[in-house]
Amino acid sequence: MRAVRLLVLLFSSVCLFWASVACTEDEPISIRLKKVDSLLSTDPVAALDSLKKIDAFSLNSQNKAYFGLLQTIAQHKNYVPFESDSLITASRAWYEKRNQDPHNLARAFFYNGVVVHSLNMGNEKACLLIQQALAILDQYNIKDDKLTALANAFLGRINSAFEQNLAEAAVYFQNGIDAEQRLDNHRNLILDYSDLLVCVVKMGDRKKAASIKRELDSVMAAHPTIKLENPNNAKSIFFLSADNDLDSALFYCLKWNPHPKDIGAKENMIAAIYRQKGRPDSAIAYEQKSLMHCRVMDTLSRHVYYRHMAEDYLHLGMSDSSAHYARMAYEDLHKYVDRRTEKRILELERQYDIATKDAEIERVRHHRGLLSLVLVISLLLVGGLVVLLLNREQKLRSERITRSFVQASAKTHQNTLSQLKTLAAKRKSATAESLQARAADIATDLRRGFAQNFAEAIRENKGSLSARQRENLEKITGDRSKVVFILSELGYKEEEIAQYTCTSVDSVRVTINNNRKAMN
Repeated sequence: MRAVRLLVLLFSSVCLFWASVACTEDEPISIRLKKVDSLLSTDPVAALDSLKKIDAFSLNSQNKAYFGLLQTIAQHKNYVPFESDSLITASRAWYEKRNQDPHNLARAFFYNGVVVHSLNMGNEKACLLIQQALAILDQYNIKDDKLTALANAFLGRINSAFEQNLAEAAVYFQNGIDAEQRLDNHRNLILDYSDLLVCVVKMGDRKKAASIKRELDSVMAAHPTIKLENPNNAKSIFFLSADNDLDSALFYCLKWNPHPKDIGAKENMIAAIYRQKGRPDSAIAYEQKSLMHCRVMDTLSRHVYYRHMAEDYLHLGMSDSSAHYARMAYEDLHKYVDRRTEKRILELERQYDIATKDAEIERVRHHRGLLSLVLVISLLLVGGLVVLLLNREQKLRSERITRSFVQASAKTHQNTLSQLKTLAAKRKSATAESLQARAADIATDLRRGFAQNFAEAIRENKGSLSARQRENLEKITGDRSKVVFILSELGYKEEEIAQYTCTSVDSVRVTINNNRKAMN
């Protein structure tokens, strides 16, 4: 019995182990990803470092989608250039297919649009993705002013780059301003006002532009500790294009201390101001400075530079130099188009390789799951077979013990019948007194035979009992009481025990109670 218990315990432990592995394989990773998500708003550098320590290929599909979303957000917040949109596209596709987490689905749509725009894969596609993010927030009534402000500001900047979408861009910038005011985020509020000012200037609405400039000045005066360079750029554009005040435009442009990647844009604007002031020589000097900040692969910026240089030399009456730069602008524009095509081909190849690797990982995970299932089923079959064998053995042992007691009972009955036959034969010739004495002797012989027969049965079956049962059997006195104990342990009813022991049911009950008292 002890061996059986150990076997059942081992079988149960194995089943629980496999169940726990199947149910909680990625639970620690899920908790870790949630912590990284909360860390993005406070320390994006630490969040990105934490994500780098996670093996994305070992995650299940849900955690892989969450990881791809967090990785994209961390790269965006840390100004890490994107090389591919495959990671965030896969995450968005998973959330879109499951439709179980609308908030993360909206975030995935937004950052998918950010990556598409960053990789110059189509402004229209980027706008559609970000607009879908706003639609999801509205559909599920999700109150996320931070994401709403970001999405509107991004849509405003994309649309403001196209002259035909300036009115739509102004609406997005105003929505972003409303969201930033609810958040009480004055820094981003100033940035959105600056973008709206530039947009309205491009629209040619001088009156509205002047009103927005006053609002911008009011916010900046209320929060003098916020130091941003974008308002200087916006004011320079306002005075250059809306107020025709070239001196003020030059003043604010010179005050503008942009991000290193925007230094070339500042030099271009100064060159444009000098060009309008009728000083092409100064414009050429600043255009040449802007070229120093162009990246080698930034053919589009070089194209703008060469086009402006061609215009400046044309104003100076140097047609040969103007034609030279015009030809270089034309060549760089073609290089830009060719490079975009080549980049897209490489991106598609990379996406194919990643999809192939993901499919291989899913196939391995599927095979591992099948192996686990086969192992569990095998363990269940083996356990069931062991239980059947043990039940069969228990049943055979019970039948063997019962057979021995039945044989002892039958033998006792046979002895009783033979003694009664002998007594009946001698009854005719014996006196009543001698007959009574003879009956007493026969009863004594019957009790002795009964005790002898059941004592043999007890000895034969004593070895089949468990250790606990044998210990309790030793506490009981009398063969008949021991027989009753053994049969009751085997689960026989009181009527059956009375039949086997040639006694009444009441006597069996009394014996069982006495046995319990003796064992206690």
